[in-house]
Amino acid sequence: MNTDTVDNGYAFSSDHNNNRAMYAKTEIKEIIYLVLIYFFAHFLLLIISGQWWDDWTVRTMDFAELKQHFAAHGAPWGAYVNAALMWIPNGGYRTVVFFVYLCIGLMFYYILVNLDFIHREDAFWMSAIAITVPINDARTTLICAGYAISLMLFFLSFVVLILSKDIQQRIKKTAFRFFSLLCLFCSYIMESLLVFTLLIWAYLFYCVCREYTELNSVERIKKFLFSYWDFLILPFVFFAVKELIFSPVGRYVSYNDVTIKSVLKGVVFSPICAITTVANVVIAYRNQVKLWSCVFIIMIVLFFIIKCRNKEYSSIEKNSFRHYVINLIIGIIVYYAGLFAYAVVRGGGKQGLAITGVQGRDSILIGFGIGIMIIAIVRMTPIKIPLQNTILVFLILLGVLHFNEWYLNYQEDWYYQKQVESYFENNDDFGNDNTILCDFSTLSPIDGTRFYTINALSKTTTGKEDIFYYSGIKDLKYKEEFDPYFLFAYNCNKYDPADMSIDGVLIINNVTLNNDEVLRIKYDELFRSSMFDDDIQNRTDIQYLRVDKETSDRIFDLYYKNELSQDVLHGMLISN
Repeated sequence: MNTDTVDNGYAFSSDHNNNRAMYAKTEIKEIIYLVLIYFFAHFLLLIISGQWWDDWTVRTMDFAELKQHFAAHGAPWGAYVNAALMWIPNGGYRTVVFFVYLCIGLMFYYILVNLDFIHREDAFWMSAIAITVPINDARTTLICAGYAISLMLFFLSFVVLILSKDIQQRIKKTAFRFFSLLCLFCSYIMESLLVFTLLIWAYLFYCVCREYTELNSVERIKKFLFSYWDFLILPFVFFAVKELIFSPVGRYVSYNDVTIKSVLKGVVFSPICAITTVANVVIAYRNQVKLWSCVFIIMIVLFFIIKCRNKEYSSIEKNSFRHYVINLIIGIIVYYAGLFAYAVVRGGGKQGLAITGVQGRDSILIGFGIGIMIIAIVRMTPIKIPLQNTILVFLILLGVLHFNEWYLNYQEDWYYQKQVESYFENNDDFGNDNTILCDFSTLSPIDGTRFYTINALSKTTTGKEDIFYYSGIKDLKYKEEFDPYFLFAYNCNKYDPADMSIDGVLIINNVTLNNDEVLRIKYDELFRSSMFDDDIQNRTDIQYLRVDKETSDRIFDLYYKNELSQDVLHGMLISN
């Protein structure tokens, strides 16, 4: 066969146009597969209900308070974004987030397909892993919705930049370039993307090297600097504008502050953070390896192997080991670029980035690098392509299981909140007591029942803003650390923090919900509202016990001595 050219690792004969058409059809199929994979991993975003963590610090604010809050952060645009998302009824912002992340996954695939050093089929697998890698379940929350929008703008900028390469008309090419710059500038609202710009720079320099093969290295660098100066200065322009015009004020002056010390600390500790974060992802995969899931996966994998053996397309012509080492290095760079900003701002270190819970938002960028790394590592193994793809299917299905389980955990936490809310609606046992310690028999699976969550549930059901709830023993630290600045955000604007002594303990005897029960309750919530309300009211036993000043002091004394446990607290209440 006479070879004319090579595209994405596939050889084309003189029948070039026919092959192009064939691979175009293949690309459509892969897009459909990616959409289906994404749907099965994240469709619960369209169904689950609830608010968690810092959602409650904005959910109960009016627009004036939102503007005040986000202006203090140095991000006044956040007020408009959150107001628009909260305007969508019934947690509908998660529908927006669902489709935004789907677009991000497809744009990631488009970018990879247009890199001629990555196989088209590998681009598919990299994208499939990236959209299912077990990180960032915090996308369920309102407070993280802005991250999704910023990331979409970043990828849109990258895609438009690639599209502009094939445009010959000067005016149209300039318009595309300006739009790409505008999207990129706006994406920096998620400031970690300032570091991710390195990837766009690397792509542009690669384009220069491919286009000007006759130039030497120094001349190529000059050409790159001259041709793309606007992309090079853009992150610095944004950073300057942010510092000069939109710098945080008051309590938030040092919020997410980047200093020489923090950067140096990040340089030192980020390698450890990178390794530990990978370990956290591996553990997340391992946690989904259960007997029933393995049987299910094996059945699908066997079907997949049989199907792949009959597909010429699946037989990628193996490149050299060096080729996949280069892919691995690229993956490591993408991964590290997505991690470094958080290693600097959050501290990083031995514990690595969290991949679940509200802190899981810090890992929002690392999935793209992990997707590239996993494919490179698997392709370097000395086994046949169908078996390699089997391993990838296994990882994708584990990722799908991970997200389904965690989304149900969020729903379970919401039902715990609804139980407390139901108590507030139907009881008024507190009298003039204004400082309540909550004691949950079953802890939240996502640690979502924070003190400001309980405060918000009280405010939205009773209208009272003069009560403060410790959501558990761990919250007793706020007796010394409470910041009055946050009273309006903590939904206790009329509370007097001068006296945070405990007036009573709210004992919440809730029971653990398994996934089957969560799904059943969800069905009632959607289709049988009266049964749902009865179930929420009857599922838990809540009682309120008053305590005197002496008992309150003793509780705090034991807490400061690190001798207070749930059993000790119950013993004190019984004896009292």
